[in-house]
Amino acid sequence: MGTLSTMAAVAVAVGALLAPGPRPRPSRRSRELPPATVHAYAARPDGRPVPRAEFTLLGPDGRPLARAVADDEGACALRAPGRAGYLLVATADAARPAVAELAPEPGRPALTATLTLPPAASTGQVAAPPAGIVRDGGGTAPLRGALAILLEAGGTLVRIAATDADGRFSLRDARPRTGAAGRPDRPRVLVVHSPGHRPAAFPVGPPPSGTPASAPPGPARETTVVLTRRADLGTLRGIVTDRQGVPQGSVRVTVTDGSGIALAAVTGPDGTCRLTGLPTGRFHVAVAGRRDTTVRIAVFADDRSEGFRLELS
Repeated sequence: MGTLSTMAAVAVAVGALLAPGPRPRPSRRSRELPPATVHAYAARPDGRPVPRAEFTLLGPDGRPLARAVADDEGACALRAPGRAGYLLVATADAARPAVAELAPEPGRPALTATLTLPPAASTGQVAAPPAGIVRDGGGTAPLRGALAILLEAGGTLVRIAATDADGRFSLRDARPRTGAAGRPDRPRVLVVHSPGHRPAAFPVGPPPSGTPASAPPGPARETTVVLTRRADLGTLRGIVTDRQGVPQGSVRVTVTDGSGIALAAVTGPDGTCRLTGLPTGRFHVAVAGRRDTTVRIAVFADDRSEGFRLELS
């Protein structure tokens, strides 16, 4: 059995077929929250924008609330009814999907999120039809009630399943459709989310070679998804200045570790920025497009992470 996480992803073995579990329902309080505007931005690991990236805003039950296509600068805005929380999914051609969890705050009608989309790769794909088990960050305890959400690349919902008591889910009858001349439609995206954990998004690959699209569903190739606990994630803070120490606002800062983790943030008027949701480890911090401003820094889960300072020449 292979394992998929926010750090690595590998293909897998044959597993059981399981029925989807119940869908969670938003609370009355979440339905009473005012509408929110999400300002979204799609970036590559080096900080360059991803033009025409497609964003989908999901509610706490995994169902789409809003969709938008980014402009040539990778930016767009989405409007959604008030909820207890959102999942923001970004997809683009020749890129891996990305997902982030957003939480509305009282008196703050606007949210801002930057999603980094690494280049597409053959590794880390979930075999179609998606099925498997979701485990806690330690890789041992199964997560019951986690949502497995299957989307078309443009944000159309295909199917939702909740994991059972053993952490298992199956979307086995959600087979890829084919377009003209039998060519498969655009790749689908599997989003996995459990409260208290960092959500994950994976491209869904084609069925095993030689399987016709019209064939009845057979045994699914099972995937193990490991979700990192938010308690095990760290926050990185820093400042960007010029050589005279003057803070530099509106500067895009990127954080990478060389194995697929990539985050970005924009400095405020005081030159500072904060990047949250980083697993523990050592990362390269740089100003987008400026290799001469790179520093290496450690991230800890208990908020003891070192601060960084970058100077622009």
